[in-house]
Amino acid sequence: MKFAIDTNSLLALVRYYLPFDDSKVLYNIIKEKIETKEIILIDKVNDECKRISQRIIFDTLKFEDHKKVVINSFDILPDANFFRVLENNFCNKSLKDKFTDEQFETEKEKFLESADAKLVLMGYHNLKINKLEKFIIVSEETSMSNDRKIFKKIPFMCRELGIEILTLPKMLQQLNDLKIEIKKVNF
Repeated sequence: MKFAIDTNSLLALVRYYLPFDDSKVLYNIIKEKIETKEIILIDKVNDECKRISQRIIFDTLKFEDHKKVVINSFDILPDANFFRVLENNFCNKSLKDKFTDEQFETEKEKFLESADAKLVLMGYHNLKINKLEKFIIVSEETSMSNDRKIFKKIPFMCRELGIEILTLPKMLQQLNDLKIEIKKVNF
């Protein structure tokens, strides 16, 4: 099983989970899963992490050789079917109509180079090529709000393409070797 994690999930992990991990159990498991590529960190997510909250993700998750844990997404390209679905199902029609054809093509190219698109494309390729290995995208996004962006959110795309998607807490539940003990603190 492989989990491809997005930037928001990594940010939630370091902000809301790891500060309570005094014994470093969760930290060590997550770090090991990323190093063994059970949790996939793609280059586009890695790039976003560099620009988020003064590099809090990198300062918290320290890797011996950071370059070895990052997966290159350069070769993950859309096919003709994905382009059709992107243009017909994954864009907000009302926003698309406000763009000229050239502007829309520019927006589409920018989107296809984004971390979100690369994660979805990785899941899409995995469904088509490597059907034996379970591939799950981990995202804290919801498909409801779209922040007035032309392309829809990861959960909507995954649902449409049949790619499994989980939130960070659900992924943590699925990690077999994760045993966390919560201690009650008296105030």
